[in-house]
Amino acid sequence: MKKVILSVAIIAGMLVSTNIQKVHALENQPSVTMALEDDGFIEVQLQDLSEVVQTAVNSFTQEYNIVTLKYNAEKQLTKVELTKKDDQSSRTVYLDAEGKEVAAPVEAEEPQKQQEEIELP
Repeated sequence: MKKVILSVAIIAGMLVSTNIQKVHALENQPSVTMALEDDGFIEVQLQDLSEVVQTAVNSFTQEYNIVTLKYNAEKQLTKVELTKKDDQSSRTVYLDAEGKEVAAPVEAEEPQKQQEEIELP
């Protein structure tokens, strides 16, 4: 009888230990969080922009590589993300409809952010 009680106690202890390990494993499971920012700019091709803006963008190509071209129709702004050829530093330039460089637009409200969380196995 003592062996039966001892066996039940050992089995119960093992089950409790296993369940605790599962709970800790779930709490420590790594996850990746991606934040996507929607600032109203959509990607465009250089030929989709006006000739004046194309000329302004092409003037940057002597010193910089163009990473992305984005356009905001509501604000009539072109966002050009550049990487310098010499030291790989990045720069963002905003151009108006006449191809003139303007300061970064000030957001009255916080841009819409979408967050997506992915759990890794």
